[in-house]
Amino acid sequence: MHLTNYAVNKHAPKFISNKNCDNDGEGSKWSLTALKKYLREQQHDVSNLFHNVEDIIIKTCISSEPYMLDISCKTSEHRNNCFELYGFDVLVDAELKPWLLEVNVCPSLSSTSPLDTKIKHTLLTDTFNLIGVQPPLKTTVTAPLQK
Repeated sequence: MHLTNYAVNKHAPKFISNKNCDNDGEGSKWSLTALKKYLREQQHDVSNLFHNVEDIIIKTCISSEPYMLDISCKTSEHRNNCFELYGFDVLVDAELKPWLLEVNVCPSLSSTSPLDTKIKHTLLTDTFNLIGVQPPLKTTVTAPLQK
């Protein structure tokens, strides 16, 4: 197990659970917004750090494109009707150099805290918007029968 594994760290004696999604910089798990704010307060170049993280993600996707295309061709009849969500674990060293630790092809979408719920709900909303999922019209959705 590595130090970024939340499933392991939540059992650590010094772990502090985040109980309020509006206080996303408290506890042992932060949002990216809270991390960026903290790093700016420490006078770090946040733009450069996240540019480098994006560069790692882009290069990783380019390097694995043949695999992604092969899987896509095997699992879908049409090229434009599928997607896959990846989770990137990136470590940042003392000099703010990002290092790719792993890529999860099935990142966990379960939520263990209000902050987790907020972050993952936003992720799923953004994902559905990107792939073009349209919510049904209210007139076509029927309410469940009441007993």
